[in-house]
Amino acid sequence: MKTTITRHLLTALLLPFLVGPPPLRAQDVAPGSSQPLQPGDALQVSFSMEPELNGIYSVDESGRVNLPILGSRSVGTLPPAELKQQLVDEYDGQLRNQTVQITWLRRVRVFGAVNVPGLYHIDGTMTLADAIALAGGATPIGKYDGVKIIRGGEVVREDLPASTLVGEQIYSGDQIMVPERSWASRYAGVIIGATLSAVTLLLIATLD
Repeated sequence: MKTTITRHLLTALLLPFLVGPPPLRAQDVAPGSSQPLQPGDALQVSFSMEPELNGIYSVDESGRVNLPILGSRSVGTLPPAELKQQLVDEYDGQLRNQTVQITWLRRVRVFGAVNVPGLYHIDGTMTLADAIALAGGATPIGKYDGVKIIRGGEVVREDLPASTLVGEQIYSGDQIMVPERSWASRYAGVIIGATLSAVTLLLIATLD
C-alpha cells in the first residue's frame, strides 16, 4: 500500500516536467499581404542572361527604389502583386529573349530568445515561423508559445500558441519577440533531481 502511494506521488510530481510544449504543426502558408512596400523593404531582381545585375534593391525613405536598367521607380503605392506585374512588363519592353524574376521582400526585426537576432528580409510566402527560423530559431531557454508581435509601436499579438506560428502573416516593419521559458522549465533537470532525491528519502522512510 505504501509503495503504491509513493509511486502515485512520484508520477504526480514528475508529470508537469515530462510534458513538453506542443509541437509546431504544418499548416497552409499564409498568403502574401496586399500592403504596399514600405521604406526598408526591398525587391529582389534576377536576370536570366545578365546575372551581374542580380541583386536586392532596397526601398528608400521616399518610397522609391533604384532598379537596374529601369532606374528610379516609386513603389510605395501599389499592392506588391500589381507592382511586380508592372515592373515585369517594363522589363519585357526593354529586354529581348530574357526572363526577369521579381520578388518583393518585407523587412522585419526578430529579437528576444533567438540565436541570431536582427533585421531580416522575408518574401510574401513566408510566415511568422519562417521569420523565426531565419533568426536561427529559439535558443535553449527560448520558447515558441507566446511569441509577441509589435506593429506600429503597439503589441498586436502576445498569446500565440506554437501551433499557429506557421499560419501567422507578417507585415512590413513588424517586430517579433521570442520569449524565454519560465524558470521552472529552464531548470527542470535540477528540479527533477531534487524531487527524485526527496522522493527517494520519502520512499526509504515509508519502507522502514
